[in-house]
Amino acid sequence: MKYWKSVLLFLALLVVIQPQEMYGFGKNKVRYKSFTWKYIQSTHFDIYFYEGGQDIAEFAAAAAETAYVQLRRDFKFEIRERIVFILYNSHHDFRQTNVIDPSYNEFTKGVTELFKNRITLPFEGDYEAFRHVIHHELVHAVMNDLLYGGSVQSLIAGEVVQPPLWVSEGLAEFQSVGWNTDMDMMVRDAVLNNYIPDMNLLQYYMVYQGGASVFRYIADTYGREKIGEILHKTRGKVSFERVMKSSLGVGYREFTDRWHRYLKKQYWPDVADRKEPVEIAKQLTHHARESNSYNYAPTLSPNGDKIAYIADEDGYINIYLMSALDGKMIKTLVQGDRSEDLEEIHLLRPGMSFSPDSKKLAFAAKSGPTDALSIVDIKSGDVQQFELDLEGIYTTAWSPDGDQIAFVGVYHGQSDIYLFNLKSETLSKVTDDIFSDDVPSWSADGKKLVFISDRRHYLDKSQIPADFKIHRNYDYETRDIYVAELGTGALERITDTPWEEENPLFSPDGQSIAFISDQNGIRNIFMYKLDTGETYPITDVITGIMHMSWDRSANKMAFSALYQGGFDIYLMTNPLERPAVELRDTQYRLEMREELLPVYARNWKPEADETPEGDDKLKG
Repeated sequence: MKYWKSVLLFLALLVVIQPQEMYGFGKNKVRYKSFTWKYIQSTHFDIYFYEGGQDIAEFAAAAAETAYVQLRRDFKFEIRERIVFILYNSHHDFRQTNVIDPSYNEFTKGVTELFKNRITLPFEGDYEAFRHVIHHELVHAVMNDLLYGGSVQSLIAGEVVQPPLWVSEGLAEFQSVGWNTDMDMMVRDAVLNNYIPDMNLLQYYMVYQGGASVFRYIADTYGREKIGEILHKTRGKVSFERVMKSSLGVGYREFTDRWHRYLKKQYWPDVADRKEPVEIAKQLTHHARESNSYNYAPTLSPNGDKIAYIADEDGYINIYLMSALDGKMIKTLVQGDRSEDLEEIHLLRPGMSFSPDSKKLAFAAKSGPTDALSIVDIKSGDVQQFELDLEGIYTTAWSPDGDQIAFVGVYHGQSDIYLFNLKSETLSKVTDDIFSDDVPSWSADGKKLVFISDRRHYLDKSQIPADFKIHRNYDYETRDIYVAELGTGALERITDTPWEEENPLFSPDGQSIAFISDQNGIRNIFMYKLDTGETYPITDVITGIMHMSWDRSANKMAFSALYQGGFDIYLMTNPLERPAVELRDTQYRLEMREELLPVYARNWKPEADETPEGDDKLKG
């Protein structure tokens, strides 16, 4: 799923809250287990892993070698020393690393150590997101070698000037992604709502997306070869503004004006046809008034009178309950970041779910050494937790009969759909293979689950070749919608598109599946008719829709959307009665349609002698 490629998402999806701004419990690092390390080598990299990590290590080696082909070409630079990757099977294990000191919350997806130029990152069940972070962090490592000679001593001695943060992070995002729906959404919102920063303010705001936009403009306007020239001129005791002047012939002020004109020409035509979220639904939260950034992942109670959602408040991530009638706050259900038992509520992969009687809410949260499947009583606020033998738990879905909770579990490099039986407290698998499966949701009769996956045409485990490796000529970037028949285990593929489908939900009458797609370059809500296969959009918003939820009667649909620099909760009535709308492609989507390559490969083509090295040269 791309929201957690970017979701931010990546490092995180739309990094509105920077990792250093998040605080709470867990600043003192606790180590729960030790690791026995092994390693493999590719042509340029040493990949360290431990039990259960062999497959992700091989994937990382191949992804790093492919990324290095692009970086060597763009930067016109060969690394001088081998680069070390240290891989963890989960974010929980990653947070125990002693490679560098600070503790990391879920917004930190990877770290490149400046002193030894080592890269450390976790696998969280999504191969495309993993590739993204590998490529992103490798940009930092190659830049460290290029600018500082592989040693921080020149920086400490004042022999070189460190480039602004937006340069290093923006370039890392541009090189590892090119451009994507999340970046386009964030920058479009900033341009249309007049908060796109000047160059001299990028250091403080929109570091990732704004910085990537600058390098996209440079590549489009001056040629991609300018990136390497700029980097090489950055070496030494020179300000980055002087580097820009020397390379592009303009200073910050003139460059800002040109960059802003470029963005306005691209995004202003979007205003005429598309709708603001408030034009299609009732706005229930107001991030500007509430002084926060995220009002996110709304979950309608089955009876339709309440909405649970996640929001940030003073740096903490909490779960709140509000009225679906007027948006008035009812109570804070769960306070995150306050104790070891509820150390962190997942914001980036939330997926909460009410019990059928609307009396309880299921969610996943970091609890001690791992994730716990958590259930909060709506009335009393008491929390019950189930600690399962898994390395990560995400996106819960409560069954219509109230007996089971479906969720995504990650273990030893696999992301599968699990069922937890609340009566027997036993665990079973719906899927069990190497592919990334996510966001399950129940049919009204409890006989099926709909979810998204990168499995393409592999509907049965027996179809997967014994020597299958996901990094070998396999498109793991795009995920489609699938339905699992729980009685038989049979899988059915619902969509087959090059676009990103997310958050599929069965309609309460069982006749349709609602889902979110970025088909036109903006995330909109679509309907799929199960009897005819007809698919059509019912929204045409100007920024993007995330995380929707249906009530049992199908009269209400809640969703979150970005507008004016923050996410808010909106409530749409009678979604099944909404007519199809005609979508016009964004400029970004028009460019994508010209060449349907993976995002990270679109802006370059390796020459015959530039094929990635390492997949057939791994050794351990």
